[in-house]
Parts: sequence; structure tokens; C-alpha cells
Amino acid sequence: MHRARTRVRRRLDAQLGETHLMNWNSLQEFVSMGGHGAFVWGACLVSFAALACETWLVHRRMRRAALAIDRRGEDQ
Repeated sequence: MHRARTRVRRRLDAQLGETHLMNWNSLQEFVSMGGHGAFVWGACLVSFAALACETWLVHRRMRRAALAIDRRGEDQ
């Protein structure tokens, strides 16, 4: 089944028949994201911080496990 207009590029709030692409004329417009910049960039920052924290925690866990294995080998 084919649905009409499934591949038409338009903004989410555009009415049928309107075709607007995202277009920023300056870096300031890109950063502000049409007034939603604080939310968008805040979400990116929180996501990056969570990924960095998880990476650090995994590295620390692996280092401690390797040290524990080394200690067991020395005891035997």
C-alpha cells in the first residue's frame, strides 16, 4: 500500500502543501534552534555527560577487575 506524500520533505508543523526545509542563515540561528536551543543543546550536553561517565565507570571497573585477578595470581 502506498501512502501519498510519504517522502515529501517538510517541517513537522507545516500544513499540507507547504514545503519548508530547515535552513539557518547564521550560526546564531543554528544555535538558537528557533527558540528551542536551550533544550536541544542541554539534552546533547546531558547525553554526552552520561556517555562519558559510563565510559569512565566501565574503564574503572575493568581496571579493578584486572588488579583483582593479578592479586589472586600472586596469592597462589
